[in-house]
Amino acid sequence: MSTLTMLISAKYGLYIVLAQLVLALIIHRRQWATILIGLLLPLVLFTGVTGALTATGTVIKGDPVESRSIQLQQIARVAQRNPQGIPAQARADLEPIMDLDNAAIQYTPWEADRVKSSGNQPKLIVYRWRTVTPEQLSRLNRAWLQVGRRNPMIYLDAFMAESYGYFDPGDPAYVAMSYYLNNGYVQNSGSWLAAWCHDWRNGVTGLVRTWADTPLLGLVARANFWVVAALLLIVARLAAGHWREALCWFPLLLIMGVMITAPANNFERHMLPVDMAVPFLILDMVRQSRRARAENLMDRPT
Repeated sequence: MSTLTMLISAKYGLYIVLAQLVLALIIHRRQWATILIGLLLPLVLFTGVTGALTATGTVIKGDPVESRSIQLQQIARVAQRNPQGIPAQARADLEPIMDLDNAAIQYTPWEADRVKSSGNQPKLIVYRWRTVTPEQLSRLNRAWLQVGRRNPMIYLDAFMAESYGYFDPGDPAYVAMSYYLNNGYVQNSGSWLAAWCHDWRNGVTGLVRTWADTPLLGLVARANFWVVAALLLIVARLAAGHWREALCWFPLLLIMGVMITAPANNFERHMLPVDMAVPFLILDMVRQSRRARAENLMDRPT
């Protein structure tokens, strides 16, 4: 059930579960039956059902550009900072995919929604989602590589500007989780939700935001603090030579990769899976340390 919940909750859940399946079979081969029932069976079921629903038009397949935020940001930054650095062939390949002039205008270092022509704010059309065909979109990678060869530093700058906040506790959240508690839609809509705990939500949001902005003490109220903590814990396990145990936490690194490809820098909701895993990382580290200490005591000569 937990595997199905993960698959339903997140677009990238399929890839995380697949990675977990492979790693679990490598690390815990003796429990292969449990692993297949707990991971492979829900994966096959979910893939089959969603495939059937997509084929019948009941579920609309997502636009593949959603996973190309970094690429579009890099191209848009080049269009803004060095338009002469875009080769003619790349420009021709990109023409049916995106408007490079509008990309230069709309480029925002910390947010890719503007160059993906998504989101609810007014904007110029950059990504030609209404007219682009799959065949035309297939040329994006080739054009992206051609532009990147001529503008490697601009590409690196665009990548860092889009993702650094996920690993910098000193960087305040672009969109904090408190936003979902009292944003304008929730608080001012005409539905029953606006009246339910209206003042309480404002109070909690104000408290959390004040706490997060407090020097030093506010770091623990930021999601990126716990992302860094998770990274340090995994590195500590590797440094101690516990490669086998560290592999169990490899899916967390994949989730961090998903964070990097998110449409905005330091979007706290993308960090929640990692943050919620940190207590379990700590417990696992304590358990492994106690086990190692007990084994050392047993090995000592009496």
